[in-house]
Amino acid sequence: HHRHPPMKRPSMLQAYSEGVLAAVQAASQQGMRYREAGMSAASFATGIMLVFLTAFVLGRWPEHFWLFSTLKCAALLVAVWPARRRNGTALYWLDFCWVATFAKGLIGFFVGAAAWLLAPAPAAWVFALFDRREVMWALFGLAGGPLGWQVLLQNNALVLHDAQVAASTFIHLSPPFTAWALRWHPAAHRAAYPGMFIKGLPNIPQQGHSAGLLGRVVGGMMKVQNTLAGGAKADLPLSLWQFYAPPAVAYMLWWIPYTAWLLWKGRFIGRTLTADKRDTIYHLSMRQHPKLAKSLCGFSPEAPAA
Repeated sequence: HHRHPPMKRPSMLQAYSEGVLAAVQAASQQGMRYREAGMSAASFATGIMLVFLTAFVLGRWPEHFWLFSTLKCAALLVAVWPARRRNGTALYWLDFCWVATFAKGLIGFFVGAAAWLLAPAPAAWVFALFDRREVMWALFGLAGGPLGWQVLLQNNALVLHDAQVAASTFIHLSPPFTAWALRWHPAAHRAAYPGMFIKGLPNIPQQGHSAGLLGRVVGGMMKVQNTLAGGAKADLPLSLWQFYAPPAVAYMLWWIPYTAWLLWKGRFIGRTLTADKRDTIYHLSMRQHPKLAKSLCGFSPEAPAA
């Protein structure tokens, strides 16, 4: 009888076992990297809860969303700070979006603390300090401008198991959501917080929000100048100066000292420039868009600090 050659079963099993072992090791290493970056099942569950709470508070209690947003952003900043320190990205917080989040949080903290803890007289002084049309114009301009745009420009996504990415997305989305709540629910804000939101918010009927989606969009496009004017001048259209000056001034308050720091010290701090591998948004942007950086700024990877 013709004898068939023996099948190489042991070698096949051995190759299969080695492949499974390599896959398990790769998954374990990737999981370790995720944990070092602050990712975990707990962070994923927290992200799901924050998505639900954000949508619920914004829809059910829009007049309290500014306070909820203040507390949420503060908790996110505390949660991601250790990971930022470990991976050398703490200086990313000098970027405008993070500084604006700190400023918004401080204003929300002072106003909220005044509303709940202070007597009427000192609370009224705190309210008057921030309850200004210029402050509201700046919020609307920045929320619908550089802060809102960054969600698209930086491809922010709700990667819920990554606390740092989720925090970045939340801090960029919170200002537009806050501006929306203030814009469409001024009466509810004034009723919930007597003495606040008097001058800064527009004088529009509360029932304006009950219109259909198309009606709100068309009405908002037609009345955007009137509704942002606020206070006693709500029926007057905004000039271009009023529309652009407050957010531009707020932006320059950050841009001037940040640019001075960048020229003095920040341009010498980057992944390839320091032993501790600290990084800045400036060098990150230059690395991610080398052609654009070279054509616009003359940036060269060979001389990144030049």
